[in-house]
Amino acid sequence: MVALIHSSNTNAWGSNALFVNGISIPDPAAVWRDEILETGPGKRLVESTNPTIILKEGKPVLAFSCIGGGLNSQALASIISVLDFKMTPEQVVKLPSFGFAFLKNYEAILTIEVNRFDSTQLRKAESMGSMFEEHHSAIGGFWSAIFIDQKTKAISSTPILYK
Repeated sequence: MVALIHSSNTNAWGSNALFVNGISIPDPAAVWRDEILETGPGKRLVESTNPTIILKEGKPVLAFSCIGGGLNSQALASIISVLDFKMTPEQVVKLPSFGFAFLKNYEAILTIEVNRFDSTQLRKAESMGSMFEEHHSAIGGFWSAIFIDQKTKAISSTPILYK
């Protein structure tokens, strides 16, 4: 079982390029420029895609990785949905997504997808102290996973899609 995700983050046509065996890779590491400079030569960059393998009694049951805005909250919500609520990874990625969190007047606000959450449920969560803001960029990132049911040995995974 493997937890792996990949993304190509480039300008449409690229502003510079790296050639590997004659293949152009436009804007290599463009989005990581600050992190690369801060880390320094010869050192490993921080892994920000949450690659994780969850074991049960020493056997892998869930492997996943996540990328994009809100990846930490999306990864946690997805783990809970699969392991506690017995959903398949495919069902999980079709749910409304959480986005990034930010502070507003010293209070934590979690962004959520616009018009995807039930307003009654949101009001209940807000009455318990949670704060949300609908935001168009709150697509929650992309969560890629594979799950092995330990009883039936059935394998399920996320479809190849981006919400």
